[in-house]
Parts: sequence; C-alpha cells; structure tokens
Amino acid sequence: MNVIINGLDLSDKGITVTDVYVSEASPKLIQTDIPGRDGLLDQSKAVSGFINYQNRQMTIVGYAQESYEDYLKRYSWLLNEINGQTAEIINTSDADFIWKGRPTVTYTKVNSIYSEITINCEVHPYKLKKQDTIVEKTVSEDNTAVICANLARPVVPMIETSKAMQISFENKIFNVQTGTHILDILFIAGENTLTVTGNGNIKITYREGSL
Repeated sequence: MNVIINGLDLSDKGITVTDVYVSEASPKLIQTDIPGRDGLLDQSKAVSGFINYQNRQMTIVGYAQESYEDYLKRYSWLLNEINGQTAEIINTSDADFIWKGRPTVTYTKVNSIYSEITINCEVHPYKLKKQDTIVEKTVSEDNTAVICANLARPVVPMIETSKAMQISFENKIFNVQTGTHILDILFIAGENTLTVTGNGNIKITYREGSL
C-alpha cells in the first residue's frame, strides 16, 4: 500500500503508509414532515433527478524512521508541498482511481527514531477514473446505436462529430454540426444509448466515477 498526492510518492520520501480510511457516502436528503401525511415527503431527487452526496473524509496513516534533523526536513516538505493544497490522491491499492480533496498534515516525532504521520482530507464523494472513457464509432446509416457504459457518478459527456448529425437520447433530439458539443445529455449508472443518424465519426468523452 502506498499513496501518491499530486504526483508526489510518499514512499519516495521515506514515509510508510499503513492505512487509508474513507468515510461512508452520506446522501443529501431533503425530507419534510407534513401534518396529516404518513412518513416524510422525500424530495431528495427533486432538483437534480438523482441522489447527491456530502463530501467524505479520508485519513491516511503512516510513519517514518528518522533522526530529528530528517524529521524537520520531511515535515517542512509535507507542509510546503501537500498541506492545504488542492490535491489529487491515489491509493495504489485502488490505482485506477483518483480522489480530489484538500489535505491537512499532522506529523509527530514520537521518539529519537520514529515519527507518526496523519493526513486528513475532505474529498469529493466520488472517486474518479484516472483516465477519461472514450467511445468512438463510425456512423453510416440511420439510427445507429452508440452504447456508453458508465459507473455510479452521473456525468455530462462531451460529444465530437466529424459531420452534421442527429443525436437522440431519452426522447430528446439534437441536430448538431461538425465540432465539439455539450448537450442536455446526462449519463447515469449502467448503459446509456445514443441513437445517431448521419455519415461520419462520433466521439464521446466522459469521466466515470464511483462511490
């Protein structure tokens, strides 16, 4: 197990990571108690159409074996490079994903040879794939199905077309010209199917995320 923060490998700095904890994903609930009605009126999906989540707490725990002089140097490095910065965090045990958040560092010299480190981060609820998902297809006939699989995080894709095309998605129809487009299309978890009519190439780019 190791952790990389903004491309900085903690193990390269002599820090051994022992544990990485991430809190549960707490949903943002909008519930109203209405007199004369059983239960609560749940409007949690009323605004976005899906459940939103609170930020999560990540805790990274580790240690270093070092002299007091090395402790001072390493502590300054952590404060200068990591503490309070906007960060992309990779747990190498889950290396296909990144977390985005802002870490704060606590670094304590326990004795003459041993120091303990705790890095607390408030992170976005979804971990993101390190790379964009790209779906490409050549369209040469009417009503060509382009299937885009997505993880849990709802996402608006970027769509690039080499020619003028008609794109349909969930009863919405878009007539687009050559170029790059952000349309009123939202991919949810599972398979999302675009129906495309035209003659040319279509490229769909989006970043998947998981809780």
